[in-house]
Amino acid sequence: MPKKAIAILARAPVQGLLSFYGQFRAYGFNVFCIIDDNSYRVTQSHQVQCVQINNKECVSFGFSNFAPPYRCAAWDKALYYFCKLHPDYDYVWFIEDDVLIPSVDTLVSIDRKYDYADIISAPYIVNESGRADGWHWWKHVPDEMPPPWCRAMVCAVRLSNTVLKSVAHFTDANAMRLARSNTVTTIMNSRGIWRLRKRFASLFGYRLHKQHLRYPFIEFTFHTLAMHGRKCIVGAKELESVVWREAWRTADMTTECFYHPVKDISAHEFYRQQIGERPRSPSSGR
Repeated sequence: MPKKAIAILARAPVQGLLSFYGQFRAYGFNVFCIIDDNSYRVTQSHQVQCVQINNKECVSFGFSNFAPPYRCAAWDKALYYFCKLHPDYDYVWFIEDDVLIPSVDTLVSIDRKYDYADIISAPYIVNESGRADGWHWWKHVPDEMPPPWCRAMVCAVRLSNTVLKSVAHFTDANAMRLARSNTVTTIMNSRGIWRLRKRFASLFGYRLHKQHLRYPFIEFTFHTLAMHGRKCIVGAKELESVVWREAWRTADMTTECFYHPVKDISAHEFYRQQIGERPRSPSSGR
């Protein structure tokens, strides 16, 4: 049987969140909560293993800026944990705490339906040309990641061991170079130096443009590396409702889909009760 895990990404988890995800152990998942805030006092549960990782340790191994503007956040720690400390899982679900999953069966059904996939995510977009227009983050793609590029919302995403190995390899090969390059870019874009550069440029009649910082941003890194490696990517219909911004109501929801964002995490159980009381929809979506 494949070895599977669920990693909840939270700044400081609420008890209801841990209670819900603890149920997945009965379905063969090891469950972890990767906590962003190291000052949070962890109360361990037998069902969910809470993980706190020192920021300096995480950054020293190159796991930083996966979720900019934060240099070291729960995403960086989660990837460090499963790429370096525990790289033996066949599949890992990474789920941010403001993703609402209507029931345990919702995730289990999606996991089984697409059991062959290296990535299960919201629908994705491919950028064949490598032009940095149409989406803010294209201009931050590292030079070490040539086009074609691919992006998707990954507030809830399942990655295979193969994809996690690709992330680890990319980090090992490029983290130091990216850090040095971004340091230089930050200095060159600083106010004083920027003014001097503009004045010098004007003397020779050419326009100067500020350089962009480069990040291994989660919304393009997983899918781009998987596409370059010819891995199987599924943009699941059941994750179409994982979007950047939406004012979700229970009337919009079915038991087949994930929903993001639902920021009031303490209300997730109420949402689940409301959704569960309605007949099952014959099709997923809003």
